[in-house]
Amino acid sequence: MNKKIYFVTGNKNKVEIFNKVMQPEYAVTWFEPEVDIPELTSISVKDVVVDKVEKAYLQFNETDDLLFVTDVGIYIHQLDGRPGALIKRETKKLFDGNFTGWCNFLDSAKTREAYVQMIIVAKNLKKKIIIIDHKVNGYIPLEPLPGEDGFAWDEIFVPSPELVSEEHKNKSFAQIPEEVKFQILVSPAIKKFKQELNKHFNEENIVIS
Repeated sequence: MNKKIYFVTGNKNKVEIFNKVMQPEYAVTWFEPEVDIPELTSISVKDVVVDKVEKAYLQFNETDDLLFVTDVGIYIHQLDGRPGALIKRETKKLFDGNFTGWCNFLDSAKTREAYVQMIIVAKNLKKKIIIIDHKVNGYIPLEPLPGEDGFAWDEIFVPSPELVSEEHKNKSFAQIPEEVKFQILVSPAIKKFKQELNKHFNEENIVIS
């Protein structure tokens, strides 16, 4: 029998994606708080997600079940890690919402290395917590690299060559097929999440990954 876990998100499609990967051990159920949760202003994706799951739990009645939240941010070394979790907010402020503005914003003579971080945080009433931290290294290209599968900042992030096959090297997330991007960014995080959930349900320990 699969165990039910609750996903706090405004995107029902994400629930379906997680549920497909988490089955058959876990059934992912959509939890939408009745009151909007104000997001913490921080470049740290981890801090934002931990804060959100704590606030969401105040509206959660399934006391014996786990509630989880996930988010992604992009960290640029040249900018000392910014914008991180503030990527959407700072893009709107600096470039009127146009993510391609980051390419010209950076100094072409300096490193353009960056990484994408995906965080998953789960907790229950006993304050037992699981924290998954998955990073994908890469860089910001000199010019945006648009493609059919891109959205948000996808066309300005190129994953490190060792993470992809020869045909996808030096291509942005927008130019890489969605299933390949999923295998690089999302699938490893969910795999870690399942492993830590197994430990949680078998050992009932606090788990930090």
